[in-house]
Amino acid sequence: MLIPIRHESMRGRRWPVITFALIGLNILIFLITHGPIEDQAPQRTEVRVHLILLAAMHPELKTSGPGTNFVDAIKKSAGDGWDQLAAPSRRAEDPWDAQIRQVQDPTELQQEDG
Repeated sequence: MLIPIRHESMRGRRWPVITFALIGLNILIFLITHGPIEDQAPQRTEVRVHLILLAAMHPELKTSGPGTNFVDAIKKSAGDGWDQLAAPSRRAEDPWDAQIRQVQDPTELQQEDG
């Protein structure tokens, strides 16, 4: 196999303007979207904690695919800690946790889909 290093008509080439434009556009989109994604991190953490607490307190509730996978992974890694999360004597983590403890009807919790 032969790899050409140069050829006889080596004229000056033009700048790769489209390539530079695409690189610049990607950087610009990253900088614009990076802030909102970082701002949502605490909200995602709060939702995950609520999902774990709800699944521990009410194992009879059904969750969707990603939620089920997430809860199952936490359940496996928690071991005996999972039973402590389900204990009614556990102190409330936040006002949402205290409010959910007052709801006794699992069908009411299952209907609250968001």
